[in-house]
Amino acid sequence: MLYPVGGGDPPEMSATPLLDGTVLVIDTETTGRFVSGRPPPRLVEVAWVLCDGCGSLLAECAMVVVPAGFCIPRSAVEVHGITTMEARREGVALLDALAALAHAAARADLVVAHNLAYDRRVIAGECELAGCADPLASLPGWCTMEGSAAFCGIRRGGGYKWPTLAELHQALFGCPYEGAHRALEDARACARCFFALVERGEG
Repeated sequence: MLYPVGGGDPPEMSATPLLDGTVLVIDTETTGRFVSGRPPPRLVEVAWVLCDGCGSLLAECAMVVVPAGFCIPRSAVEVHGITTMEARREGVALLDALAALAHAAARADLVVAHNLAYDRRVIAGECELAGCADPLASLPGWCTMEGSAAFCGIRRGGGYKWPTLAELHQALFGCPYEGAHRALEDARACARCFFALVERGEG
């Protein structure tokens, strides 16, 4: 089981599967948001954790992607800390990152993310640029952001706002998580939250 960091006892691992099948939890770090009339955000880092139906970790991976034809803006660096120079030095080619993601997705029955629509759109755009099939296109999905608004109960206007991953983690475990806004730590935190929600009947 993927345990929370920041205090408290780790949850007991489920003795029986909470879900049928295998779950792929993904996260992306990018150059920014989708804004009408502007170029779409580009992928800077992608990470995923693959879990069985009990929430046990089967595999995990994180890859920084070499920026081809673009630079990472300062506004994005301030969020995830990955500079253009670092990505060029430490990154892998986009096709290699997408191939690794496709290999993981082929083992999965469900894809999960916090703001899944955004991550799907980023990956789909990169696959179109790379001329390869989108490995997430045929996978059913579940979004921890959209699916946990009522659980977190953070009021906005006449309803509930979509919680950040940090807010959801705090609501579930009573503690923050370390390494926010790096893809692997976000994916791990999202996986913890997802299985905790499922265990509570919220997923």
